[in-house]
Amino acid sequence: MKFKIDMELVKKYSYFLVGALILLLIYKLLDNFAVVTGTIVGVITGILEVLMPILAGVVLAYLLFRPMRGIEKFVFKTIPKSQNRERTIRLISILIVYVITIILIVLFFYATIPSVIESLTGLIAQTPEYLTIIDNYLGESLAKGGAAKDILTELKVAIDSLQNMTAMDLLNQITSYFGANPDSIKNIGNFAFVFLKGTIGFVISFFIVFFVGLYLMLDKEKISDQVDRFAKAVLNRTLYNGSHWAILTIDEIFYKYFTGKILTSMLIGFLFYLGLLVIGVEYAPLFGVIVAITNVIPYFGPIIGAVPAVIITFIDEPVKALWVGIWILVVQQFDGNVLAPNVLGKIVELNPFWVLFSVIVGGSLFGIPGMFVAIPVFAVIKVFFEEGLTRWEHKKELLEKPLE
Repeated sequence: MKFKIDMELVKKYSYFLVGALILLLIYKLLDNFAVVTGTIVGVITGILEVLMPILAGVVLAYLLFRPMRGIEKFVFKTIPKSQNRERTIRLISILIVYVITIILIVLFFYATIPSVIESLTGLIAQTPEYLTIIDNYLGESLAKGGAAKDILTELKVAIDSLQNMTAMDLLNQITSYFGANPDSIKNIGNFAFVFLKGTIGFVISFFIVFFVGLYLMLDKEKISDQVDRFAKAVLNRTLYNGSHWAILTIDEIFYKYFTGKILTSMLIGFLFYLGLLVIGVEYAPLFGVIVAITNVIPYFGPIIGAVPAVIITFIDEPVKALWVGIWILVVQQFDGNVLAPNVLGKIVELNPFWVLFSVIVGGSLFGIPGMFVAIPVFAVIKVFFEEGLTRWEHKKELLEKPLE
């Protein structure tokens, strides 16, 4: 007598077993959610650290390709028969745009770094005095009591820990940043080794970024053709045309927005610096650079960047701190109502309400990075929505059109 296997029954039990295993796996993942997410974040962070020079090279190529292409076209127009040596002209154009970029960066650092270092050195020298003043003020406020007693106590503990920080503590912090064990830093030789290690790593990363950007710009059309060919092979015509249009739209908005934002941020930082010079604020170059950096955050950036200037000036001269606060509000209004609408508004085509809405939503979901990219992302969503709405209206008109 042959034993007959019921395949339908086996199949049912197999489905049941697989479903039970999936549920068990989901339960274990949820039960150890913190460990799982921490592991995933750690893996992603490690991968990003390894790939960071390559990603930086991609960003560099993205930002410099259009200026390089402009130089290349200029050479083609002015030098007869230069089209016959297209790759050589492309390489020369890349090197020219690299040299111009390096010169601009060096000039910027030459104009700002000495003043910023002088301001930072002076601020560090004055920090113990400032901490003492703040500590005394907190002590007096705590003696009076009040609703904010717990907050003031926490602030006083933090100030006391800063006052007790020694040079060795600071050295340990620096060496920890470079990935070394602070306890192993016992002499200047070990510290020099850590510094040398960090410097060599920076130089290697710099050359990786340089050559990745060079090769991407050199073979940009070839790489684009390969990606385009792959997309045509795996996508149908409708999906291919839609994705192609979407990529071009995203590229246009993001590139123009970020280049415009960088230029306007530098201008706002310079205006804030000039105002601080007129008011007579110490460390004006340092505060100007801080505002220029934080201004990449729309609306709130200048105010966030001006907080250190207001606080430090208030410790010295409260009246000047008031003028600093007034000046940053003037600069912020100029940026939000004059500069941004005329420079960035024509790119993103968003009214102030939607700009503010996108910044708040982006900041709530993803913090400072979300605030930074909120406006161009929302502008892209707006373009996609309007395009979809236009097509839907056109399709509706065709359906409602009477047949002749």
